Amino acid sequence: MSSHELYLAIGEKNRPFLDANEPIVDEFVLDPSRDSRKGISLILPIRLEGEAYRELIQSVSLIEPDQYYYPAGDLHTTIFDFVSARAGFASNPDLDMAFLDIASRACAAMKPFELRFEGVVCSREAGLIAGYDGDALIELRSRIRQELAEAGLKNDERYDSRSAHCCFMRFAARLRMPRRFLETIGSWDKVSFGASTYGAAELVEHDWYNRKTSLRKIGTTVFGTDGKGGAKTEWPKR
Repeated sequence: MSSHELYLAIGEKNRPFLDANEPIVDEFVLDPSRDSRKGISLILPIRLEGEAYRELIQSVSLIEPDQYYYPAGDLHTTIFDFVSARAGFASNPDLDMAFLDIASRACAAMKPFELRFEGVVCSREAGLIAGYDGDALIELRSRIRQELAEAGLKNDERYDSRSAHCCFMRFAARLRMPRRFLETIGSWDKVSFGASTYGAAELVEHDWYNRKTSLRKIGTTVFGTDGKGGAKTEWPKR
C-alpha cells in the first residue's frame, strides 16, 4: 500500500548504495536522440503545487546539477505498464484498442479518488515524490490484471507496484556530493506538494520519461459509470 512505511523502506533500502555513490545511471536520459525505448502505459498526468516543485528542483540541482530533472509538464504517476518501455517497440493499432478497452472497463468499476503528494525519497534509479491514494491504484491494477487474463493477453509489468509515487529526477551521472545530496532529500520528508481528485486516466504511448515530444495519447479512461472525468486540484498553504 502507498503508506509512509513503504516510502521509508524504499529510502532505507537504497540509502547505502547512494551513500557509496553507486546509483543506477541511465546513459540515455540526457540524449533522447539515442533513446529508442517506448511503451504503452495507463497514467495520471500530475500537476504538483508549482512553488513547492520549483523549490525542490532548485535545492537538489544546486548540489547535483548533472542529473535529469523532470519538467513539470512531464510529471506523471504510472498506473499500469501494458507494454514496458523497450527498444524496438512498434505501434499496433489492434493492441492499442485492446488495451484501451481493458483499461476502460477496469476504470469504470472505480470511483474517482484523491491522490496526495508529500515527502521525497530516492531509489538507486530515481528521486520519487511520495504519493498517497488510499490504495485505489492497488485495486485498479488488480482489476487490469484480471481483465488482461480474461482477454488472454500477456501481463508485461516489470514489477508489482504498490505505490502511487511520481518521479522528479533520474540519475544521469554519479553523484558529486552523496552525503549532502541525501541530507537535502531528507529535508523534504514532510513537505506537501498538493492533492488532486482524479476522475479519469490516460492511456499513452510514451518514452521512459513521458516526454511531451514523444507522447501519443491513445485514449482517456473514466472512473465510475456517470461519464464524468477531469481533476479537481487543491493547493496546500506554505
